[in-house]
Amino acid sequence: MASASIQDLCEEATCSICLDYFKDPVTIECGHNFCRACLTQSWEGLGGRKVSCPQCREKVRRSLFPNRQLGNFVDLSKKLRLQEETITERKGGACDKHQEPLKLFCKADEAPICMVCKWSKEHREHQVLPLEEAGQDYKDLICSRLELLKKERANILARKAETEEESQELLKQVNAERQQLLAQFTKLHKVMEKKRCNLLARLQELDKAILKQRDQHNARLTKQGDSLHSRIQEMEDKCQQPVTEFLQDIGSIIQKCEAGLPQVPAAFPPEIKKHIQEFSDINCFLQRVMNQFEDALLAAHQLCKGKIKCLSFSLKIIRMVDSQLKTQAITLDPATAHPYLSLSKDQRCVRLQPTGQYPPDIPERFDTCTCVLGSEGFRTGRHWWEVEVDERGVWAAGVAVASVRRKGLVHFNPKEGIWAVGQMQGGHYQALSTTKHNLLLKQKLRKIRVTLDCKKNEVAFVDSETESPVFKFSSATFATEEVFPWFWLGRLATQLRLTL
Repeated sequence: MASASIQDLCEEATCSICLDYFKDPVTIECGHNFCRACLTQSWEGLGGRKVSCPQCREKVRRSLFPNRQLGNFVDLSKKLRLQEETITERKGGACDKHQEPLKLFCKADEAPICMVCKWSKEHREHQVLPLEEAGQDYKDLICSRLELLKKERANILARKAETEEESQELLKQVNAERQQLLAQFTKLHKVMEKKRCNLLARLQELDKAILKQRDQHNARLTKQGDSLHSRIQEMEDKCQQPVTEFLQDIGSIIQKCEAGLPQVPAAFPPEIKKHIQEFSDINCFLQRVMNQFEDALLAAHQLCKGKIKCLSFSLKIIRMVDSQLKTQAITLDPATAHPYLSLSKDQRCVRLQPTGQYPPDIPERFDTCTCVLGSEGFRTGRHWWEVEVDERGVWAAGVAVASVRRKGLVHFNPKEGIWAVGQMQGGHYQALSTTKHNLLLKQKLRKIRVTLDCKKNEVAFVDSETESPVFKFSSATFATEEVFPWFWLGRLATQLRLTL
């Protein structure tokens, strides 16, 4: 019975690779133990951060944890096995030297001895115990060490279970982000598809209008050509007549020759070319947005590739994309805002709502008209921005020159250096030209795009949702001044928000 127990203990102290006692034992993540040299040799030549456990084949990291308690356990097992082998070799458990029964255990030499050995010079000064008592003591010691090892193994298994649980939670979060990403791209695709169909339909209408104008113009030209052909034929026939007959009614013949044809209008009216230019503006606008979007995704990809850890992936991606898209975005200048206007922290939203806190009256600030300018002015190039407008509010949006009057009452028209459109009292829309120009729109404006072309001196307004033109100032006079985004709010709680 004792021999079987010692055999079990020795098996617990055996490496499953070399099948010998553990030498410098180490523990890996799955809880199994091996000789350090055996494990290192087993994993030699294997690439990757994770490798398989030689015993259970579970994927684990290359982390090795020294197991000193197991080392002590191995030493004790060796001694017990040695004692057992020594006792077995001795016939009847007798001392090889004195042939006496082995009834004692020398603690100093850690070996069984007989009564004669006890009084010999070799063991006289040593502490001895009855053999059975010593055996029980050492078994108790090994069992206590074994319990510690089992607890350590249980702790490793518990940590493994916790790791598995945490990994499942992280995978769940990643899947949630994946579903959200798919939903956002699906939504984006639907919006873009709707816009694409709308624009293509308008282009198809433009095709039809061009072909119709061409056919009508060709018909007019054909009619005039036929008239000329008849007149030429008549003149040629007249020239073939005898002189007396030829000279009759010669005055009317000459009058017919000299008579001009009715003037044919231009083949294509300016409105068609204007619509084509509007689509050119739209294409430039889409190219700008696409470049910003691609730059944002590229920057996010580079950040993800080089720096982002798994747990902070989504947050840093969002921040990077957000910062990239706002790099060139229009913001409002608080130094120009009327005291009754309240600006958001990101300075992209303005609301007519007195707060009771009045900023200092500086030259840049509007003091009578509830207006505000954009932070950045322009002298050259083409520029776009979109404004989310208040359907029930009273407002105007457009551009103004840097010298626009800030103090006292300001008239909103080009003579004052303002080119804008807006929604007036009663809900109707106006282009704020020198003489007020009412706009007849098919639907309420929710978002408008303001296009400034400094080279052509043009300011155009487009319904961002339908891509329908709203109004265009074709001969704005900016001179050499900077031109700033300009906004006016004319009713309490009216709000305007810059979206691009």
